[in-house]
Amino acid sequence: MAAPPPPTHVAEAGAGHQPGDGRLRRGDAGRDADPVVDGSADLQAGHLRHGGPDAGDPVEVPDVVGRTAEEANQLLTEAGFIVDQVSAESDSVEEGHVIEQNPAAGDEAGRGTTVTITVSSGTGTVAVPSVAGQSEADARNTLQGAGLTVGSVQQEASTDVPPGNVIRSDPGQGAEVAPGSSVNLIVSSGPERVVVPSVQGVDESTARSQIENVGLAVQITDQQVATPGQDGIVLSQSPGSGTQVDPGTTVSLGVGRFREPEIPGGGDD
Repeated sequence: MAAPPPPTHVAEAGAGHQPGDGRLRRGDAGRDADPVVDGSADLQAGHLRHGGPDAGDPVEVPDVVGRTAEEANQLLTEAGFIVDQVSAESDSVEEGHVIEQNPAAGDEAGRGTTVTITVSSGTGTVAVPSVAGQSEADARNTLQGAGLTVGSVQQEASTDVPPGNVIRSDPGQGAEVAPGSSVNLIVSSGPERVVVPSVQGVDESTARSQIENVGLAVQITDQQVATPGQDGIVLSQSPGSGTQVDPGTTVSLGVGRFREPEIPGGGDD
């Protein structure tokens, strides 16, 4: 006898499926599922569009402190963050580099979160304070209190500023300079000294004119002389010629005065 044909199980050929239907039938959950299910194409497309995890998934914020602003923007953008850049002065961080960031490096934040980076705009400036009229010591304290240092100190004559007080500074008041900059001081040495001219041997009028023209005063003292040629001539001066004195100083001049000698016993015969 011929062997009976093997049993056929029509249901297994499409186990758990209706013909032309991609859905699982009730009671067939434990069997292998058709790899293509409703909506799978859309899910796959969405997965590709986001490049992996969903946009809101938390990721670690990269460390960008100390990097250039350009590098920081690139790193954060590639990690999926939005960058908000602000500027601030800094004495310690080079201009154009990141001083700080928020959120901090290592924190986790969702893609699309805004990360604020503070970028150095360079060293700040200090306005030179007013020191005119102050003593040199007070001016030093004022400048040091503003974060500045004293450079050179030069003397200059002044009729308006007392000796030892500051006439002006260089750079001047209000100038914007870097912290720690040097400021030079010009300090009054008092009124400019005047050299007493030599007038001994000239007539009184000429001597007076020469002395007064350099800002000095004149005081005349008569000195009796025995010869007419010395009459009205300056015989002495004090202070002497070449002496440096303050403006307005008085120069005493001894001027010869000749008088005809009286004849003893003179009169009518």
